[in-house]
Amino acid sequence: MRTFRVFVVSLIVLFAVSWITISGNNAIGEEKESEKITLKVEGMKVSCCAEKVQSALQKVPGVKTAEVSLERKEAVVEFEKGKVTLAQLIEAVKEAGYQASVALEKTVLKIEGMVTPCCVPRVQEALLKVNGVTKTSACIKRGIAEVEMEAGRVTIEQLIKAVEKAGFKAFVEEKKESKSVPQLESKFKELGMIYNIVEKELGEEWNSVKEAAKKIYGACCKWSLSRGMDIKDAEAYCKSAMFSGINEKFLAEKIFCPKVGISKLNEKYKIPEKDLSKHWDFVKKETKKSYEVCCKWAQSRNMKVEDVESYCKSAILSGMGETALAEKILKEEVRKFTDDEIKELTKNRYGRFADKYAEVGNPCPIRKKQVGSLYNQEEISLVSKTALNLALGCGNPVRFANLKPGEVVVDFGCGAGIDVILAAHKVGPSGKVIGVDIAPQMIEKAKQAVVETGLKDRRIEFYVGNIEKLQLTDSFADVVLSNCVIVLVPNKYSAYKEAFRILKTDGRIAISDIVFSEKICPKRKARFESVWSGVVGGAVNEKDYLEIVKRAGFEKIEIIKRHFLTPEELIAMSTCPGTELAPAPDEKDIEAVQGKVVSIKFTAIKP
Repeated sequence: MRTFRVFVVSLIVLFAVSWITISGNNAIGEEKESEKITLKVEGMKVSCCAEKVQSALQKVPGVKTAEVSLERKEAVVEFEKGKVTLAQLIEAVKEAGYQASVALEKTVLKIEGMVTPCCVPRVQEALLKVNGVTKTSACIKRGIAEVEMEAGRVTIEQLIKAVEKAGFKAFVEEKKESKSVPQLESKFKELGMIYNIVEKELGEEWNSVKEAAKKIYGACCKWSLSRGMDIKDAEAYCKSAMFSGINEKFLAEKIFCPKVGISKLNEKYKIPEKDLSKHWDFVKKETKKSYEVCCKWAQSRNMKVEDVESYCKSAILSGMGETALAEKILKEEVRKFTDDEIKELTKNRYGRFADKYAEVGNPCPIRKKQVGSLYNQEEISLVSKTALNLALGCGNPVRFANLKPGEVVVDFGCGAGIDVILAAHKVGPSGKVIGVDIAPQMIEKAKQAVVETGLKDRRIEFYVGNIEKLQLTDSFADVVLSNCVIVLVPNKYSAYKEAFRILKTDGRIAISDIVFSEKICPKRKARFESVWSGVVGGAVNEKDYLEIVKRAGFEKIEIIKRHFLTPEELIAMSTCPGTELAPAPDEKDIEAVQGKVVSIKFTAIKP
């Protein structure tokens, strides 16, 4: 009996041990049975997007981990084998608002023993049997097999074993080191050599600034998304604040103008305007802090202004995910606007000035005094408050245009119409005056000014237009006026060619504009052009300017007057139409051109 009991107990123990072992093995096996796949994700532009994709993938039953890279536009997903399909992962990404596909990579194997055409199918078939391989091709002449496969799912060892099973030998050829150096490292090396700074130190500081910008951007996106904004609006809102923080106002205005945009976001998402403005300003200030810290560091290493800006701005932009723009800025010594960008920038700046200051007038006392000195009391009495408040000229072309009753006059860049109104008084009811301006808001204010002045019965017309290409007929005008506007135009020759085209024979131009009295250092001029602010952004040497007028076909150029801007006038006009609308040029550059910036008044004739 005792022997029987011992036998039964032994059986129970043996069964229990076996069950535990099997269960343990199964558990271990289950833990190890997982697969990884790399997905290519399209549409991810900001860090918020990466977080959204990661969250969507982790919600798929069976997914263990999901690591998403914004820079590589990839998601590496680990999941339990047999429990998750590729279709489920792609659908999860799609529901999050993005497009996913299996990321593919290529490798080239050197194959030994593949000497006849019949060998090729055997090698290809062997490789295609490896899970994750999507495509193969083989070349006998070169002795290689090219393999396309799902990224992260297939190892080189698996490919080599597959080829060996087919009866051949395979190995990966060692790649020769590329002689090309990544652009970033190349730039750091260049800066290091110029300023005697250790290359590693340059890289560390740049990466530190980039990470700071990345945190600011990520935090802004989270704040925006938590208020219900969609990705596109969150991106525009946050990037515009950060662009403004590094003085890239044109880029900021291009994607999101706070004055209009905040109201729209309030209407769309019911977020209080006060909160939107406050957070936008906060992001701008935080970005500015990081930028200034970087600039201070770079300046302490004696970097030149242009190198300081490109080095620090590129780091901030890279942190925002604007890699292409960062590389472009880092590559260029000074950023250059395209002609279209300049026109858009000018339209936005002067349009916003018209909206803001039509009733209260220019906030700059120096500009107010300057404009006031250009017109006498009799002339001022003839114009409305709106026209005077928005006057931004540097002369009074009507005074020396010698206008006669019945003449047809066109004002290039008429603004709010001060010179149009004065010209209308000169040409009388039988004459005609046309004002053209690139900013729609200025044209609206000009029409308002005419009504306020009581000249509705006069033949006065206004058009929104580009003075480089007008929708006006040939040879119909007697006079073309322009008051401190052609300096803002990127293609001055085109503007003067248009003036020549629309004038009758013996027609004339009366121009007030800004020029440099002598040649300016090319790098300094490029820096002025990089902000395109006020009177220095588009100014050229006087000799070159008048040569443009001659090339357009004009003759008998007569200089009426030259006025060298005083230091205070230059500072005020270098940020025209105002410091809150246009970034100020570098103070040292402004100091360098004092006494060299001239307001020139002249006339010329179309023969």
